[in-house]
Amino acid sequence: MTLFGSVFLPLLLAVLLLARPWLPALLLVATTLQAASVVNVDLAAWLPASGLGVYGITPYNAVALCMGVLLLWRGVTVGWVLPVQVRRSAGLWLAYALVAVVGAWVLPRVFEGTRVHEMLSLYGMSKPPVPVQASLSNMVQAANLLVHGVVLLYVLQCVQDVGFVRRMVWGALAALALVLGVGLYERLAWTLDWPTAVAFWLNNPGYALLGGQVTAGDLMRVSSPFSEPSYTSSYLATTTLGLMAVAAFGRRTRWALALGVLSALGLFNTLGSTGWAAAGLAALAIVFWMGARASVLDDNNHIRAREAWIWLVLSAVLVATLWAAQSTRYSQDIDKTLNELLLNKAQPGNQEERAVTNVRAMEIVGETHGLGVGLGSNRASSFFAGLLSNTGVPGAVLFAAMLVSLLWRYFRTPHLSDPQLFVGVSLFTATIAVGLGIPDLNLPMYWGFIFLAFVFCPGDAAIGTQKT
Repeated sequence: MTLFGSVFLPLLLAVLLLARPWLPALLLVATTLQAASVVNVDLAAWLPASGLGVYGITPYNAVALCMGVLLLWRGVTVGWVLPVQVRRSAGLWLAYALVAVVGAWVLPRVFEGTRVHEMLSLYGMSKPPVPVQASLSNMVQAANLLVHGVVLLYVLQCVQDVGFVRRMVWGALAALALVLGVGLYERLAWTLDWPTAVAFWLNNPGYALLGGQVTAGDLMRVSSPFSEPSYTSSYLATTTLGLMAVAAFGRRTRWALALGVLSALGLFNTLGSTGWAAAGLAALAIVFWMGARASVLDDNNHIRAREAWIWLVLSAVLVATLWAAQSTRYSQDIDKTLNELLLNKAQPGNQEERAVTNVRAMEIVGETHGLGVGLGSNRASSFFAGLLSNTGVPGAVLFAAMLVSLLWRYFRTPHLSDPQLFVGVSLFTATIAVGLGIPDLNLPMYWGFIFLAFVFCPGDAAIGTQKT
């Protein structure tokens, strides 16, 4: 057991015994603890000839295990239910899971010899491609996908519980507070020479742990409690845009705006270009979406005023940034810093190497006739390049269809609640972020937003009010 595990496991046990309805909320917190391990397992001691090393059991998997046991008991005693509004999306997810799991077992054997960037290698993107072969990675990734299915089915059983929405909101807020607090502490520790807590939050030997990276401009890029700054910035870009959407459309505008500003400051603190780019692209799309809604929803005139203010703020930020970058004595420093962060990331695998992995992923799709090499076989720099090269065109189409079927229900609903606004925009932003630079197809943080989109999915009655 790790030091982190000695804190998290008693908390998990307390929730199970004393406050079980809060287990889904704890799961949201666990999805942000991507680089932590509660227990480290030395596979080399169990399988000496395998060449394997030490791997950690994440907090997410620990919570999922408990959910699996409870789900099995519920299935035996009272049965399972599936809300009507998510059945189509759930069916698409099930089809994707079948394609991915079967492919993980079959495709590495069918296309043995196809050159891939290894998944099991910590820095696989920086190494030359090697011939694919069936490995532990295929089994692990297939198992992780099935774990997501167990978690999804469990949280869907909780949707009708009294107070479920309130608990999930508190879980999301607790997760955000944790990420912001850990990031702030690491920035202060670096600035004031305090002892760092990286070893506590980043202790999973199965990941490439890049806790405190210093760029060529002598600026630290914060990653805790995730393994890399790109992961942390992606999460905070997602929460920032979700909260700003609530501030623009929702009812608790002041609280959402205050939290959104804090999340944006945390995003800036990471100095992670993936999140910055995702936030910019999502913000641009949302502003135009707001304009479309304002022109249609004449009964919500307050949207027009908020849209005008958002346009004004975005324009002011853009003008100020351009002025600072071109017309002040700091222009050279700003240009140097942005070039370092956006073009030459201080982490294994520079931009050129990452682009090469995505090109290789597309080549794999062609070489395997669109079927891919199997889940867990190839590492790419982008989520969707990895999705195509691993699960093939069938898997990518089914996964995309599942996402579109969920997001379309949010888009069609004219009067979303605050949690629904947050969830719909967050999933949209998270999808942009992983598409830009996150290779992990089973990243708990991203799947956490998918789970939220399922449990808060608007019903047919809410969508039908658009005509009245």
